[in-house]
Amino acid sequence: MSNLEELLIAARSPQVEVRANAGRDLVAHLGDARAEAAIVALIHDANNTLPTFETALALVTTGGGRGVRLLALALADGDEESFTHASDALWDVTQTQDDLDLFRARVEQAATDPDAAVRTGADYLLRWIDDA
Repeated sequence: MSNLEELLIAARSPQVEVRANAGRDLVAHLGDARAEAAIVALIHDANNTLPTFETALALVTTGGGRGVRLLALALADGDEESFTHASDALWDVTQTQDDLDLFRARVEQAATDPDAAVRTGADYLLRWIDDA
């Protein structure tokens, strides 16, 4: 079984810490449709906030523009709770003006994505940045 296969199984674990760790590690597999689907599911995790927080944090800190795009996509159809817990992670990674500016640039790029859902999520993120 490959590392990705193990992470996909871990992302569905009943143990919250295992799901949170899987979310962090799955970001290394951005571009794989299965990994991205699991990441979106973790952003929408209804059972605990830790997987949402840790996965969003990893998308922004290690996923680059592709990670921000996937976060925007996930938030486009997520509920208010998902957005709240993802935004908690955003606070942690945008404490300096340079970090906030880099995040804004990546969100602005996502706001021009051909996928309407990504643009919708990016709009949510831009409003969050404006309120930050």
